[in-house]
Amino acid sequence: SSSSSSSSASYRLYDASEDCPCLDANSEGMRAWRSAMIQKNASCYVRPGDDDDANFFCYPPDYGSGKCNFWDFGLAECASRTSAGVLRRLEEEDPTTTTTMVSEGLKTPRSLQIPFYCQAAWCWVNTSNCASTRRFKSAHVEPAKSLKLHVSYETCGNTDSYTPRLLDQLRGKRLRVAFPADSSATWPLLTLSDGKTKAGAAPDLLRYAADEYGLELVEVPLRNRSLDKFKSSYTACTHAVAIGDADVCGAAAWVTLQRRSLANFGEIFETDPMYLVSRSVSNKKKALSASEVLLRPFLPFTPAMWGIIVAACFVTSIAFWIIESDAKFKLRTITRHMYFGFLSYFAGQGPMTEPTTPPGRLLQLSWGFFLLVLMSTYTAKLAAFFAVPNDEHQIRSLEEAQRRGLSICVPSALFGAITSARPEIRKLAVEVDDNVMSLLDAMDAGKCGVAIFYPEGVVTEQVRNNSHCDKSTVGDVIYTVGRGFPINNDLAFPFTALTNDYQVQGVWQYFKESNIRRYRPAPSCPDIIDERDVGDDDAAVPLGVDELGGNAAILLIGISVSLCVYFFWRTTEGFHTMTTFERSLTILTPKSRDHNNFM
Repeated sequence: SSSSSSSSASYRLYDASEDCPCLDANSEGMRAWRSAMIQKNASCYVRPGDDDDANFFCYPPDYGSGKCNFWDFGLAECASRTSAGVLRRLEEEDPTTTTTMVSEGLKTPRSLQIPFYCQAAWCWVNTSNCASTRRFKSAHVEPAKSLKLHVSYETCGNTDSYTPRLLDQLRGKRLRVAFPADSSATWPLLTLSDGKTKAGAAPDLLRYAADEYGLELVEVPLRNRSLDKFKSSYTACTHAVAIGDADVCGAAAWVTLQRRSLANFGEIFETDPMYLVSRSVSNKKKALSASEVLLRPFLPFTPAMWGIIVAACFVTSIAFWIIESDAKFKLRTITRHMYFGFLSYFAGQGPMTEPTTPPGRLLQLSWGFFLLVLMSTYTAKLAAFFAVPNDEHQIRSLEEAQRRGLSICVPSALFGAITSARPEIRKLAVEVDDNVMSLLDAMDAGKCGVAIFYPEGVVTEQVRNNSHCDKSTVGDVIYTVGRGFPINNDLAFPFTALTNDYQVQGVWQYFKESNIRRYRPAPSCPDIIDERDVGDDDAAVPLGVDELGGNAAILLIGISVSLCVYFFWRTTEGFHTMTTFERSLTILTPKSRDHNNFM
């Protein structure tokens, strides 16, 4: 009954809008509706023609009137539209369907259990009592349709999700379906071993719609007048729909500007992120030459940074010499200061002798901080260079490919879109067939140094043919493209409503996951590291002045302040006349046993 159904639904009921009230149960329209129905008992009315059917739909006498309610929730009409029966019939009629995945642990989405509109409140309305801003539609089911009753979901606070109203244009239609080549990622569309049967999420979705709405699906071949015009069979399939050779393309094709100019598309189900395809890093260690072994400890810093480090050691040694030895020129004293200054850096600690003056100790603090930051950074970067394989062929980003002037293979269907979005690569871009094998083969043939494609396609090609294991996707997303069904213009509006309904309710996601489980093969390239999972692409990039220049600047300030303090103190107090405060500092910090020789 309607009262029990409202308590079962998970959505809250609201009163009808004051400017568009629900039709009263005793109104003329409702009395006419009950008169046109066949009364089985006091609480059950049946539509004419359904009374002989053992599975007739039973409507309450106040159906749709008096108040907003979940009038369809719990009715036999909604119960019959649950997917359990549909899935079983699909499985019995076509063993290639993936609906058996329900028994393998996949959770059937709620949308495949109860249609969304069955959970939406509505009521009949009198259009003359509704404001012009209110939305309502004519009833589409007899006898309400002949009685010109009007229904409104909006007055009850819901949108009209009763897609069968739109899908009446599809119901019972003969739908000609053309299929392009198998998808690079396998699960959207593939041909089974018999060479004829189409499987995948896209065919499964069409079969599901055909069973639910009584569509007749007829497969038609792609003709040469479409195939000869385009490199991509998916664009050719879209063209076949545009010229009337097919009603729908049975694949979730990339929605590109070229294809949109040919035909309409249903709802976008999926998006594919495009990455750079580059030579992959191998787990196997590369043999290094003698020069590479010798230069490896110097890799963490750029040559400019090493120059700053040497200059810092030199300047700091001179500053210590000035402060600690009163700038008395002795070659032996200067060279010892230089020696200990450089040794303190390579040893990763402060000066090897203890300063005896306050300016010297201030300089020691600056030098110690400089060494702390520098040695910590050096150690971390050196570990990164030893840990990350050094492959001279690895390109880690689109920007790096541009700097090296490498040609970039781009799928023909996305060539215009990607080069428009990234005009800086237009001169380097090479148009190649959409087939992932064509792109990867083009890299091997030297036609391009890198390519642009989506990761699933690359991995599937590696698994399918156990080939191209030296390539992987790297860097950030370059471009994103959606997938949808190309559809005949006359059927575009109802088909879009259908696909939108399936997308919102999770039907597409259900078929996608089940096909991935069934048809996606296991990886077969164990020696390949996916660069998108390696971590920070900059881990082994040498650090330069931009990164560590601030540290050097702090040391320079410390040297300047220490020298200023030294010259001020020497002028005012006398360098060799120690105050009580200085003596306390000397006591707190013991002199080095080499201090006398050092001076």
